[in-house]
Amino acid sequence: YATQHMHAKYSSFDGVYSFLGSNNFDRYSTRRNLECSIGVMDRGFAEGIRSIHEDKKHKGFKPSLDD
Repeated sequence: YATQHMHAKYSSFDGVYSFLGSNNFDRYSTRRNLECSIGVMDRGFAEGIRSIHEDKKHKGFKPSLDD
């Protein structure tokens, strides 16, 4: 992101189920690291996650080797 750092990992599936947390999506992090995550099954929450993602996507920039 251009002006801020986002450490949280979040995703939304099928406009209903959302996942928000600090863990990485890999086997090592799931089994070895102490992380916190939550799954939410709610259309309104999923729409909020999608909206946040779209907002962040438009504020970012594509890095290049010249950066």
